[in-house]
Amino acid sequence: MDDSPMRKNKIVPFLPPDDEASETFFSLGGMMISMFGITMRVRWVCWLGLLLALVSLAKTKFGSKSNNQQLTMAFLSSIMSIVFAYFTNQKPLKQ
Repeated sequence: MDDSPMRKNKIVPFLPPDDEASETFFSLGGMMISMFGITMRVRWVCWLGLLLALVSLAKTKFGSKSNNQQLTMAFLSSIMSIVFAYFTNQKPLKQ
């Protein structure tokens, strides 16, 4: 057993990566995409922003010290973009 090629002092236990960065990425991405959907009035982009906001909600760990304000703003901006995309007049009025 002493002639084992493994170096026991070089073995490091595996630590899982922190998923808070991806949660923030989805929340920020949902906010940016929904703002793009508001300005360009593209409906599927607005729905994509809502989907990213839902993914960021699903990735949050309840009881963690995550930024709830950013998550709330992602949801509000995505819902606002959907409302604006469907309730604004997209064709010019004919006179």
